[in-house]
Amino acid sequence: METEAQFPHPLPLSSKPGWSTLSLADLCESGGGVFKFGVRVPPEELAQSDDQRPVLGTPVRADFATQNAQFALRAGDLVCNRRGDLTRKMYVNADRNDVIADIDCLLVRLPEGAVSSRYLYYYLEHTQIKQWLRRLSAGKATPQLNKRWFGALQITYPDQNFQRELCDALNAIDRKIEINQEINRTLEQKTHTLLAEAVNAAGSEIRSCGELCTRMENGRTPRKDEPDFWSPATIPWITSTEVRQEIVLQAAQAISTQGLNRTYMKTWPKGAIIVALCGETAGKVARLALTASGNQACCALIPRQNFEDYLYVYLRHAGTSLSRLCTGTAFRSLNQKILADFPITVPTPVGLDHFNHAVKPLLEKLEQSCRQIIEMRALRERLLEQFIQV
Repeated sequence: METEAQFPHPLPLSSKPGWSTLSLADLCESGGGVFKFGVRVPPEELAQSDDQRPVLGTPVRADFATQNAQFALRAGDLVCNRRGDLTRKMYVNADRNDVIADIDCLLVRLPEGAVSSRYLYYYLEHTQIKQWLRRLSAGKATPQLNKRWFGALQITYPDQNFQRELCDALNAIDRKIEINQEINRTLEQKTHTLLAEAVNAAGSEIRSCGELCTRMENGRTPRKDEPDFWSPATIPWITSTEVRQEIVLQAAQAISTQGLNRTYMKTWPKGAIIVALCGETAGKVARLALTASGNQACCALIPRQNFEDYLYVYLRHAGTSLSRLCTGTAFRSLNQKILADFPITVPTPVGLDHFNHAVKPLLEKLEQSCRQIIEMRALRERLLEQFIQV
């Protein structure tokens, strides 16, 4: 049986003058706050929300919301994921009386006191906290949040003025990231408009995706028990996780030249289109902004000349159609043949040239915006490391 001793506190406890330490559960419950799992929502009580659906929580009918008012989301609440990705959480910016914390959530509501809920949110965003949460669920098919262990997490905190200054700085970074994400959505909408014009123009024809590529190949995973395959780590090696991005600018892992050659892999050039083949990301499409290799959950498409931008934009906006082609129920997947046979509506050569000329600056702006997001996230991490790990 697992014991709490297996999971030491993820951060060194502060001995700095002016800083205090208290467990997460005590912070919530000592002053009349809330630290509890949400309520089960019967299907008949579900409701459509006029506002944007929250990341976590469930919109419900008015009567059910009134009966379960203690679980209605209030400004300053933290809502933590109970199952799956335990690092997933949401800070509630404004009261949402129509949305409650459901059974798949842990509702954390701090009382007025020494620790602000915004500071707690950023504390839980610290890399070492996230790693600790992942260790809690290591080896489990469906990770579940252990309320007792999570509640025992020791929170170190400074005075309220310092909390406010730190949170203001981090919030400004988050706001910049949100602005860039909105820019990305606008740019993608513009590329979709250009695509629709090209597809609907007279003279277009249907061709297969495979016809428009010079290469289509899946990646591979070098053996983990061969250290020389992974060191020196000089060749970026992507997984389907990176395909969640519009443009892949960096890889979380890398392999050695020996690992590439001995596994009979090839590198994929900048501009290659990557399609995730399995799992939650099956059917997702991204574009490489660097030379890289990848694992077997990724299929690389190397487009023919003049089709680099067109095929990327087409497949990005055909994601739903690709997803429908996935086979399996418990484990959804695509394969290379399905991708090769996927129909692509191709404009005339003149229409293709017009599309390429119009879409190129939009894709350049998209890549620049994605780079800025990465830089902002790196700055955010540095601030968390510097001011919370004390």
